[in-house]
Amino acid sequence: MFSIRYLFRLIILILLPGLLYSPEAQQSYKGDILLEPLKEKQGEIQIMVFVPHPEIGPEAYLDLLKRIQYQSDFPLWIANINYKKNSSSVRGLNARIQRIRRYISNFEEQDILNNNIWVSGHSKGASLARRVANQYAGLILFSSYFERSVRSDNQDFESFEKPLLIVSGELDGITRPSYLARDYEPKVLNNEIVYWNKLILLIEGVNQSLFAFEDFIMDGDLPADIGFESGRNKIARATAAFLAYHKSTRFDSRSEQTLNVLREYDEFSSPILDSFFELNQMDNSVCEIVQDEILANGMGSGTPYQIKVTEVSKSTSFSVLEPSVN
Repeated sequence: MFSIRYLFRLIILILLPGLLYSPEAQQSYKGDILLEPLKEKQGEIQIMVFVPHPEIGPEAYLDLLKRIQYQSDFPLWIANINYKKNSSSVRGLNARIQRIRRYISNFEEQDILNNNIWVSGHSKGASLARRVANQYAGLILFSSYFERSVRSDNQDFESFEKPLLIVSGELDGITRPSYLARDYEPKVLNNEIVYWNKLILLIEGVNQSLFAFEDFIMDGDLPADIGFESGRNKIARATAAFLAYHKSTRFDSRSEQTLNVLREYDEFSSPILDSFFELNQMDNSVCEIVQDEILANGMGSGTPYQIKVTEVSKSTSFSVLEPSVN
């Protein structure tokens, strides 16, 4: 039974980002939306550049991005890029980021360096963000994957040296956890520093639509098991903890605190990814094949199937498997 105090704190956590964030803290710069840091935040200024899904647009993500700012323990500018399909190239995005960096540096009256700029994006927008990320502090992919987006420049997951966070929904029916498992290695095969430097987190009860929409389900997505406020708070808390962990030093007490937050998320996420990792080791084509089927045939919201190991290879039924661990 929840106590009155716990329920009150939960309500405040959901409502406070909107209550504290005034319209004056939002700027428009050359068509992009700039969210100023919350005034009570102290410390070194960071910038997170966010590239939205080109078919959704930047306004749909404002609530999630503001929640990330609220959860962050330092001043965080967020540049919400007005990215349209076929309108941005790698070269164009990098030039855009540098214009934003100079503008914010002038506004703050201090030079903000590239190593204080994080690049991020959702779904198809994340693929473009990935291609400039090596020049900045790190990369955050929302409901997206790493491997396929780098084929054009012959880089791979192993050679990417900056911090990388992939945050996706447990119930993402479009970019399935099975597909994200291509970029995953269990903790037992990694040292701890590498594991937390390249981290994949599945958020419990969250689908892909929740990142941008309140009650609309994108084609092929699965229904969420959680409300959009609670789901976005979970996404924001995980993102802010990753940023804080890589901003602090190993001997900073905050580093252990934020690592504990990441461990909390990983305790839910890793058993699911471990299972898909094992399946992918049996047949390293299965994750890619079924993801192609999902995208080509609009699958993802059908009835879940029970499958056997002998049926995994090139199995259509695997592509509509509910993400669960027995």
